[in-house]
Amino acid sequence: MRILVLTALLLPAAVWAQDAPIPGGELSLAGVAVGDPPGRVRALLGEPHRVIDDPARLALRYEYPELTVSFSENEVSALHATGPRACTPRRLCPGDPLDRMRTLYGEPRIADRAGGRVYEYYGSEVYCWLRIAAAGDTVASIAVDCQP
Repeated sequence: MRILVLTALLLPAAVWAQDAPIPGGELSLAGVAVGDPPGRVRALLGEPHRVIDDPARLALRYEYPELTVSFSENEVSALHATGPRACTPRRLCPGDPLDRMRTLYGEPRIADRAGGRVYEYYGSEVYCWLRIAAAGDTVASIAVDCQP
């Protein structure tokens, strides 16, 4: 009986420990962070290869070869990296093995989405998270997504 009670008490703590939150300042890719204005993005990355501005949807997006930057209300609201130079501050990059992801960030939350399985790490100070998609045992893409 004691073992059952102890297990019931410790199991939620073990599950929670896998979800160590990431500091909000680390939710960035290629030096671009959520909340940055378009001018800062251009100063860091140069002129985008393509600009998509859809006022009807209140959407502005800068597309670079390895990174897509989405804006809402004139600040970065989401990031999506597919190239090996668009890395997190801890230097996780598309193309890295998933083992490196776990070494740098710990065990992720695993979510099966319409597009396949993703690995997620949530921010501690903001309503944003890292979403990592894999191809086999390799990081295929890294996104910073935020809840509006």
